[in-house]
Amino acid sequence: MKKAGYTVVPVGSGAGALVTLEGLRPDLIICDIGLPGGIDGLQVLESVRKHHSMAKTPFILISSLGDRTLGHSSGADFFLKKPFTTRGLMAVVKYLFHPETKKRRKHP
Repeated sequence: MKKAGYTVVPVGSGAGALVTLEGLRPDLIICDIGLPGGIDGLQVLESVRKHHSMAKTPFILISSLGDRTLGHSSGADFFLKKPFTTRGLMAVVKYLFHPETKKRRKHP
């Protein structure tokens, strides 16, 4: 992501993600379901969707477990199963920021 010109803000836990997101308004969130620290990626997603200023922020869930239905039924915009390639991730990012995709966003 950095090589493509994006600013990346890594965090090490679900709780850390929520604290970090309070001070940022990211254009995109990529989050693993299996985060340590008592708050998982699904809980981070739920919190983001309830937060008025971030409700429409594109959210990519990643995990080595589960399948696409888990990601989509949870409210994520996309689900990537690990392992995935950088090329695959960048294709998803390009898709999420395409004007037609942005028009169809299902979140409030």
